[in-house]
Amino acid sequence: MNEGVLSNKPNFQTDVRNISQNSGDNTHGVQSAARAIVDVASSLPPREKNPPKIFSCLLEHITETTGAVSVATPLIALTDIGSTYLWQFAEAGRPIYASESMDNRGLVAAASFIGLNKLYTLFRSYSNEKIGITDNTRERYKIIHDAMITAAFSGIVSGIFYSFTGHHLDKILTGGSNAFLIGFVTGPFMGLAVDSYKRLFGIPSLTRRRIFYNEINAISPIKRKTLGALITGTSIYATSCIYSYLPYEFHHDTPLRKEPIKSESFSLESKVNSPIGFFYNGNFQDIDNCIVYSLRSGSSL
Repeated sequence: MNEGVLSNKPNFQTDVRNISQNSGDNTHGVQSAARAIVDVASSLPPREKNPPKIFSCLLEHITETTGAVSVATPLIALTDIGSTYLWQFAEAGRPIYASESMDNRGLVAAASFIGLNKLYTLFRSYSNEKIGITDNTRERYKIIHDAMITAAFSGIVSGIFYSFTGHHLDKILTGGSNAFLIGFVTGPFMGLAVDSYKRLFGIPSLTRRRIFYNEINAISPIKRKTLGALITGTSIYATSCIYSYLPYEFHHDTPLRKEPIKSESFSLESKVNSPIGFFYNGNFQDIDNCIVYSLRSGSSL
């Protein structure tokens, strides 16, 4: 093999042509040509097919968080409002109003994108490794594990956030208990959502779930991303419906009563402007007060 076969600047076509002309049809020439092809291919600079690692990590975090928040937010909002209905009609527990629940849901969602959900996924992955949850583990064991992990994590975190938003201990315990219970129920769905969202957006997942695996792989990548966006939009719409279709009194942190308390007397202004105000319930004691109010306000009796 001559020295011009492999030059400092590799040229695949030139090298193969030179080898073919110099080697003839003997076996040694074929082997030399094969070695030259391998050397030329290995000397070429690698192509950057994958995005930078920091971009991949950020995309993975956003995808995992979107999947978890899309499942958890409407369901926890529903339990918060349900606890208020339970308190109003059965006088059990303590009420959590829409304004409080929305503040807490927004705070948890923002914190999840900042890094809270990454803590959840790391905690889940660590538990999977310690317990021995693998791709070959039965699906029911994965479901039980996700339920326990999500319940513990949700209860602790929700209680902390309710305390940060300035609520009293009874509401902190109520919100934390609601999050624990709903975390136990939604834990399997959250774990499945995290793994499925990663598969929808083409991100490798360490845990292969048998549920929806074939269905997701059967559709095109564009349809997968469209489906993920549609699920997220449905979650946002469902959460808004939960709050918007509630009675007005549930939107404010004011005590709710089963029956409105009847007022014992009119205000001074109503007494002045009403011709029967002086004789309301046969009470003549407020006449002097009405006269003074009338003189100060410039109105006539």
